[in-house]
Amino acid sequence: MFHPEVVASTIRTLEADVSQRLGYSFHFTQYSLAEVEEYGARLANAWDDRGRPLRPLASDELLFVVNEFNLTKADIRYWIERYGWINMAGAQVGHPWPLREDQEMLLQEFGRIELLIHRGERNDGILAAILKARQKGISTIVQLILTHRMSTTANRFGLIAADVPGQSSYLFSMFTRALDRQPAYLRPGVKSRSETFPDEIEFTSGSAIWSGAGLSKRGQLGAKGELNRGKTCSVVHLSELSTWQDTGQIEAALMPSIPINANVFFFEESTARGKGNWWHRHWQTARAGIGRFTPIFLPWYADRQLYALTPPAAWIPTEQSLSYARRIQDTSERWMHRSVSLTKEQLYWYESQRAAMEAAGELAGFLENYPADDEEAFQFSGSAAVPIEVVEFHRAHAKPIQGVIELASHSDLQKRVDGWTTHGVTDTSISDQWESTADAQVRLSLLPLFIPKGWGMKVIPPAYWRQWLKQGKLEDFFGFLLIWEPPSKRNRYIISVDPSEGIGKDRACIEVLRVGTIDRSDEQVAQWLSPYVDPIDLAAYVDLIGRFYGGVDGQGEVVVEVNGPGYATQAELQRHYGYDNLFVWGREDQLDPEARSTSIGWVTNRRSRALMLHRYYHKIKNKNPLTGGPDYLVNSPFTLIEWGTFVAAPGEPFWLAEASGDEAHDDTIMCAAMGINAAEQRRLETDEPLDAQRRRKNEERARREAKDARASQRVDYANTDVTREEMEAIWSGKPGMVGLSLGPEAAPGPEEMMLDQEGSAAAAFERDLLGGPAALPTWMPWDIPRD
Repeated sequence: MFHPEVVASTIRTLEADVSQRLGYSFHFTQYSLAEVEEYGARLANAWDDRGRPLRPLASDELLFVVNEFNLTKADIRYWIERYGWINMAGAQVGHPWPLREDQEMLLQEFGRIELLIHRGERNDGILAAILKARQKGISTIVQLILTHRMSTTANRFGLIAADVPGQSSYLFSMFTRALDRQPAYLRPGVKSRSETFPDEIEFTSGSAIWSGAGLSKRGQLGAKGELNRGKTCSVVHLSELSTWQDTGQIEAALMPSIPINANVFFFEESTARGKGNWWHRHWQTARAGIGRFTPIFLPWYADRQLYALTPPAAWIPTEQSLSYARRIQDTSERWMHRSVSLTKEQLYWYESQRAAMEAAGELAGFLENYPADDEEAFQFSGSAAVPIEVVEFHRAHAKPIQGVIELASHSDLQKRVDGWTTHGVTDTSISDQWESTADAQVRLSLLPLFIPKGWGMKVIPPAYWRQWLKQGKLEDFFGFLLIWEPPSKRNRYIISVDPSEGIGKDRACIEVLRVGTIDRSDEQVAQWLSPYVDPIDLAAYVDLIGRFYGGVDGQGEVVVEVNGPGYATQAELQRHYGYDNLFVWGREDQLDPEARSTSIGWVTNRRSRALMLHRYYHKIKNKNPLTGGPDYLVNSPFTLIEWGTFVAAPGEPFWLAEASGDEAHDDTIMCAAMGINAAEQRRLETDEPLDAQRRRKNEERARREAKDARASQRVDYANTDVTREEMEAIWSGKPGMVGLSLGPEAAPGPEEMMLDQEGSAAAAFERDLLGGPAALPTWMPWDIPRD
């Protein structure tokens, strides 16, 4: 009844059946709403209130009733337009037609599932977990579907439930509003409906429907069987599951009663309310393709009219807004089945509403209620230790993946697996070529050339991993090296390693940090994750990545957390693979700042954990005065997800935060924090901190710009208190008079000229490579043609 192919097939079947009964060929007619209302007025006196006939029907009336009785079964859109009734904005009752774009999108999603059933590719019904933005009208359309289902089929048991009885009754009233307004020729007969229990109806067709709640209204709080009364349900609507207190009823009592057959309609819908709760875990399970439910996400932008404001004529989107619009273009196909470009009105609504909510300190609630993707919905629902503004900045400025490489373990290399050792060339000038171009497509075409001959690496074609991104299956990237910037011989790299036991729980992590300079921030340029590699085998991957990102040292400096399994990884790396650029434990509690121990590796204890996480937190939020970005740039979606579940108790510092939730992790956070600490320790041994250098250079630049601004001003001698002698001295260029700000400043000295050149180079690099501040934007999302 949803998909056009299924509707057409059902109509052909029903027409054949009706034709056989009538004895002649009969084809259904699509009556207009006006024609339906005209027939409705004529037939108003044909039945009494209990559905008993009062008069015989005319031949055209009979054919009309036959037509509507069958056609409404086959086509839900036909039924909604002519017979669906809803509350219209709290002012009147009417037909919800045309449907809103997001409501139509939901019907299309149901249609895709229905088509699989129709073609024999699925033996279950339509079971959907619907994650939505606010005010999408989803409960309304679902209740209409339930009304249609209970009106047009027999022997069905239905359930409508919310978190509390009051909300359940409200949903049930939506159902009865549409049911009670059905004409007599479509309204099912009612066998039982009492005032004592108004939220229960039994039909003469053998069907019945009732309401329940996460909290029972009959004194059986959370009692097993309360939701389904021990009956086999095939039509179910559960609402706002993120607020349910007792979700155990769903798994223990309700789901066992749901049969596996094509007649099941089971709809769960909710906004996000925190991460790690039942709704979040259930959504993650459905998104991973596990279980019976299909995940459907409805972003705020799905309806172009619902959230849109006309912008002022001179409005120009901020760079943050444009970055957000680009992200929607890149990710929308996963949920919308097409790439979406925001309209000008949509982007202005988002920018203005976000600014207002941020000023009110309600940014978290805004992002939760109006998410662009499912991760954003859940990401900002809890009290994460990383401020929401910090997460949003990194998310908006994260680089897209430039390449994905599969790595062979040592055992694979020994087997000489075909294809592993044939990629790449040894021409190291490629890295310089990559550095010199800002064209992303050129960079992507150069990336496979980086792999030296004989290395255990294989480039994954972009078509594969881009499909993984579209599907949102980040787990598919486990065991692959994600690259946001390929290696260069001109850079220094820190390779931090957080091993795991390799048994599918905690994830082993390898982070690659490109060490920053005065003009460039530290940056996460590559990452490898896997929960299935043990500490010994992990050494092979560390060896490959460390030599791949060798940089100026030939080998990247590797820092391994040697607590627990990491000791074995480091020993294997040093003794078996001959890797010698290993982090030496620094003693930062000694009088001599250059004091170092003779131990290698990183030991995490209470003191060192506080040190490395304080530095990590400072780096991700501290603003670099030269680039305008943070001192450490994060690109990985895994890290951004972990930030959302890295939670500290109220009043506790960041370094006491921990991963919160059954499926939460902090592997990439801790691993990157070790790398940042190693990089900072090296800097402190040789020079003043980079942020101090940047601050000083930025102050010098500001002073120079102020001087230039003063020099460019026209001197108004008539309105100054300068004496004639002082004016003559300025004109003649006498020493000591140039500071009067009345004429051109003295020419900059060699040091200032050098700083000027560096500043220009830094600005160019920031603009072209790092995507920093630019001139007025030349790209607008609404310039992209729509499908």
